[in-house]
Amino acid sequence: MTADSTTLAKIAALRSSLVAEETPLPVRFRALFSLKHVARTNPPESAESLAAIEAIAAAFGSPSALLKHELAYCLGQTGNPAALAPLTEVLEDLGQDAMVRHEAAEALGALGKTDSLEVLKKYRDRENEEVCVKETCEIAIDRIEWENSEERKQEKLKARYVFATILCCQNKMLIKLSTVTSPPSTRPRQCLLARASEPSKNWARP
Repeated sequence: MTADSTTLAKIAALRSSLVAEETPLPVRFRALFSLKHVARTNPPESAESLAAIEAIAAAFGSPSALLKHELAYCLGQTGNPAALAPLTEVLEDLGQDAMVRHEAAEALGALGKTDSLEVLKKYRDRENEEVCVKETCEIAIDRIEWENSEERKQEKLKARYVFATILCCQNKMLIKLSTVTSPPSTRPRQCLLARASEPSKNWARP
């Protein structure tokens, strides 16, 4: 698939806004959410999606813990496996604020890939680790294990079956309704004609 040069140019412009420290924070947040949208709405392996992921990850060099917290959150929301690497790097960077590392762990859990279990267990069990990081790693591990369990797979199959059944019933109902023909009734017109033929005194209010 050929990359959209216009979209790639927009991604580059958004990246410039996001990483520039002189850019007002609200503008950087708008750039971030726009990049997340690109990553979510394009195929995971497309040039556009990968460029958006890279653009978001590039801003982890910012000193703003608030911004980096949102970077991690947005990467988790992309659903793109390409976000695993930068999120793992942030979680392993002990120089990052605990709030940022906590959000990176949560985002890894949101992505739900078993590849993340090893690093999450490492920091869950790490001695003297920040409590918020340890607890988030534990929650992320539980979520990934559940997401990839046989029980979860059966639940997904059941949900698909229920949806397919509902859709089938709706289609049958539409087909049935389309085959029913009912000639337009002449009764309303007849009633109006009958009322019109009555003496005018019958139409007056008492």
